[in-house]
Amino acid sequence: KTVKACLRWCQGRLLIEGARVLDISPTFIGAAPKTGDRVLTLKELADAWNTVERSRAGVGKYCVLFTMLFACRPREAMTLEWVDLDFDSNVWTVPASKSKTNKPIRRPIYPEAEQFLTMMKRIFSYSEDRYRKNSSDYVFPGYRSGHISTTALQRLVARSRVKMNCPYWRLHDIRRTLSTRLSEKEVDIHVTERMLGHDLGGILAVYNKHDWLDAQMDAYSLWIKLVFGEAP
Repeated sequence: KTVKACLRWCQGRLLIEGARVLDISPTFIGAAPKTGDRVLTLKELADAWNTVERSRAGVGKYCVLFTMLFACRPREAMTLEWVDLDFDSNVWTVPASKSKTNKPIRRPIYPEAEQFLTMMKRIFSYSEDRYRKNSSDYVFPGYRSGHISTTALQRLVARSRVKMNCPYWRLHDIRRTLSTRLSEKEVDIHVTERMLGHDLGGILAVYNKHDWLDAQMDAYSLWIKLVFGEAP
């Protein structure tokens, strides 16, 4: 879309004569991607957590579990840095530069997530001293440098599906599962939309910038019970 917009801009100013590439339709090269509809059952959700947790995948395992804790976009977990976490206010802020919507996303660091992150500090020897050996700015560091890769997460989820012997699911389906299962528990849709890092539609997107952090905190407390198979 961006390339086509640039070409049309050039055409309109007579900087180029024709651009046959503008005649190419997406339908010529394949069907439009289908909207997913996979929602994990409560049993599958708990099984997924337990299967991943028993894995020996190291960093990848913990990144997948963190993604399940928040039902965030996998890339938000992969690129998470310690500086994005405010433990004084118990708020995780995804900077606009890392956000799919190009806007900051704020989520509460609820108790179970805080315990998990404390464990990550211990496991990966994180220290605010950047020169300390094995210390990384990323919560889920890569094998040599930077952060863990998408491929590592995809492979782990694929292996977990085989062990679970259940219908196909992918990590992104956890997000749909959170929205669906919490709606079944009568959690307000605007709260789950904020949890997922979505922009609110219509007039709310223009005027309402509230994050409902307290409501998110309550919803995450319910969500983690669903993940652990403890919810009624």
